[in-house]
Amino acid sequence: MTTAELDAVGGRGLYEHYGARSAPRAVYGFPGVNLISVNDEAVHGVPGGRVIKRGDLVKIGMTAEVEGHFADAAVTVALPSGPEVHQKLKECAEVAFARAANNLVPGRDTGALDVRVRRTRDQKSTMGPRLHRRRRSRIRNARTTSGAYPGRGGYA
Repeated sequence: MTTAELDAVGGRGLYEHYGARSAPRAVYGFPGVNLISVNDEAVHGVPGGRVIKRGDLVKIGMTAEVEGHFADAAVTVALPSGPEVHQKLKECAEVAFARAANNLVPGRDTGALDVRVRRTRDQKSTMGPRLHRRRRSRIRNARTTSGAYPGRGGYA
């Protein structure tokens, strides 16, 4: 199955059933319905011809809009037969999200949630912030050179 085929399943199933629209498509002109990243792609991958295989780490982001209301969700799936680090990354993300979600209260600065997520990552990961800084640098460079960042010219 390709990421485009997975995207088509998500578009037909969830969005059409509930009368929702893909917010990235509606707001930014994103070419897919969902954001699908595989393995080394950090987040916000564009669905296409990439084949999803056993052992891959797949991240799916969905942002739906219904009558002006937005909902955002994401899931990380470590497919069977993958390296142990995939499962550890998935578990780290789940724990970080749970810790941040437990601290959601009206009026609280979202920066406090970011701190919780980073602390969890640093506690759970043997790679810690060192890897994160390198990855962020690569992402920033990719955004600058490709022009595929919504804040800089959209996805066209």
